[in-house]
This record gives sequence, structure tokens and C-alpha cells, in this order.
Amino acid sequence: MRLTSIRPAVIGLVGALALGLVGAPVPAQAATATVDASPIGYISGAQTRLVGSADLVVLPSGERVVVDAQIDEVQVFASDASGNVAPSRVIAGAATGLDSPRSVTAGPDGTLYVGQISAAGSSVLVFAPGATGNVAPTSVLSGANTGLSWPTGLALDSTGRLYVANRSADSVTVYAPGVSGNSLPLRQISGANTGLADPESVLIKPDGSLLVGNGAGGAGTITHYASGATGNATPIGTIGGTTAGLVYPWSLALDSAGDLYVADSDGFAGPHRITVFAPDADGDVAPLLRLTGGNTDLDSPSGVAVLPDRRVVVSCNGGSGRLLTFAPLIPLLPGKVRKLEVAGSETARKRTVSWAAPSTGGEPTRYLLTVSRGSKAVVQARTTKTRLSLDTVKLKAGTYALAVRAQNATGKGPVARTTFTVR
Repeated sequence: MRLTSIRPAVIGLVGALALGLVGAPVPAQAATATVDASPIGYISGAQTRLVGSADLVVLPSGERVVVDAQIDEVQVFASDASGNVAPSRVIAGAATGLDSPRSVTAGPDGTLYVGQISAAGSSVLVFAPGATGNVAPTSVLSGANTGLSWPTGLALDSTGRLYVANRSADSVTVYAPGVSGNSLPLRQISGANTGLADPESVLIKPDGSLLVGNGAGGAGTITHYASGATGNATPIGTIGGTTAGLVYPWSLALDSAGDLYVADSDGFAGPHRITVFAPDADGDVAPLLRLTGGNTDLDSPSGVAVLPDRRVVVSCNGGSGRLLTFAPLIPLLPGKVRKLEVAGSETARKRTVSWAAPSTGGEPTRYLLTVSRGSKAVVQARTTKTRLSLDTVKLKAGTYALAVRAQNATGKGPVARTTFTVR
């Protein structure tokens, strides 16, 4: 992995290093990173059936679901699938009605929603949990009343309402849970004020607001709408511009901290990358990082998902189709350090401070230690070790508070505390 910075991280260092704690100041890091990392998981080859992977969703079970627009299939891979392996199940055949599927999302029970651009018109097909083989959808949403027009992005909110990005109509349509047939949407976002331009992808944020990735002829944007927005609604925020550097945002995903991941590519010509923005990104802002480069093996990334442990799964439409998994691009915050203690006699000239690494969260890159008396910090230091010698000669008699926390590129974990006495 080639990594050039993740997030700024600067901690003040007090001159108490002279008390015997080893550590040195770490320079501030730039706000943007370029990551050229090899995948840690790779599904590709003849047995996989992958050809033109148009979109991706990861089920609560961990299964990876890919829609393949070139061979009209839905392919499902086990959570631990790797290499040139057959899908655990495939939805394909005349009964399925699949015809150029372009988008997919799933309900919490594994129900699949597939948006497609068929010769008969745009539609959304719904397949039962566990569906496999040449099986008919449980329902179909299609017809003039629906407003569907090249449904390239799908999302479900917490109530089961279906959101559809309609690329050809520059609109987002919203449907009631369980809708089918030639039904009208509950509401529609469209019009000159919306900023919608070739919408490719949709994402519902935890607060109910809506993100839409717009191709905009290769000058991509991500528009943000308030929960319940309808009609010719003005976005409450827009990411886009030269610094943001978006091209075609084919797919959007969030990690547990709210960082926004974008599968961004100008088709087979490139660039091929996953771009990550901070949760509060707005305007022409620099991304936190871009996953791109020869080691990544990205080729027309068409779908992106972030797992609970922040591994990143990407479907690629190019290179004969492939499904890639990457180690966390932005690690989880480290958990709380364990077994913090200060060993040695209260009258000893040196005390041993030790702790165990966190058992949860992301891997620490360093530890931050503070010794305080009352409200005043008398020792502050950083170290990569979990055991240090503290010279107590310069400490006055009394009781001291010791705080240790783990840190990595994402930030600082919870503080572990104890006290010790010097005589």
C-alpha cells in the first residue's frame, strides 16, 4: 500500500519528556491522501460468471449481490468467497424478466430490488429473499405513471420507501413500501433548482436526508436534499468542482463515521477510483482520500459498499467483471486500552507504566499518555510502545492521575484512567 496521509492529527507535547517518557512529536499530516493499495479479496474468472458488473449491494448476511447488465443476471457470492469461484446462487432466465439490469438494493430481510432498462421500458423488479434460478419476481414496478426513466440508482429508507435515480429524466422518484404495477410515486424531486443532471446513484443518510450522485456530462456532483424534499427543491449542499474532482459518481456508500465513499469513473477510459469525502463535505472540497493506481486493479468501478469493519467492496464493470475487497481505507477508531497500571513502590525513583492494546476497534498507531495533578498536566507524551519507565524524581509528593488513549489515522479512542501516588 502506498499511503500519503489520511487526516490531520497533531497533539501538543510538553517538555516533560525529560521525565523519562520516550516519544517525539509527529508532524501534521495533509488533509488528502492517495492510496494505491492491492485488494485483499479478489473474485474474478470464468466460474464467477462476472462480465459487466453494473452495481453492488451487500446483504446483512454479508453476501455480495451483483447485477450484470451484459448477461442479464443477478449473481450472489458468499461473504467469504474468493478467487475464481461460482456464485452461491444466480437469478437468471426468461421467467426472471431481467433485461439490462443496472441497479440493485436490498431490504433488511434480503429482498432484492433491481432497476433495469429493458426493451419494454424502465422497471424495478422485486425478488424474494433467497431467490435463485429461473424464478419470477414477486412484483414489478413499471409503466408511464411510475415516472421511471433509466433507473440507475436505488435506495430504501428505514420505512421501506423506495428511492430511484432516473438518469434520463433528471429526477428522483420516491415510492410507498410494497408498491408495484403502474403506480404513481409518492413524490418526485425534479426541476431547474434541484441541480439534478444525469443522476446515477442515490443514498439515504441516517438522518433521512438524501444524497444523489450526478454524472453531469463528466463534471460530477453530489447533491444533498433535506428529508422529505419534493418538487423543484434546492439542495442543502452540493459537492463538486475542480478540487472535488468527481467525474461520474456511479455509486455511493457511507461508513460508520459518516464518511462518504464514491465509485467514480469515466467508463472504460478512466480514471478508475474510489473517492472518500468527510461527513460534512460541501462545496468544491478536497476528498479525504482517493483509492486509485495500478495496484488497486480497479477498472470502471460501478458499485461500492462499506462493511461494518470498514473493509471496502467494489464491483467493476471493466476487465471482464470483478469483485474486489480492500482493507479499511479509513480505520475504525481504536478501542479503549486495557489493564492500565503503574507498578513500583510509591517511593521508587522510577515507576513502570504499562497497558494492553485495545481488543476492539481499529489498530492503534501510537498511544497518548498524560500525567496530571489536579487540573494541570505535568507529563504528556506519545509512544508506539505499551510499557514505559517514568522517572518520578521531579514529581512532587502527592496523588497523580494517569490517562492513556490509543490513536490511529482516524482519531483517538476512549481514555483509560488510573491513579498513582508519589512519596
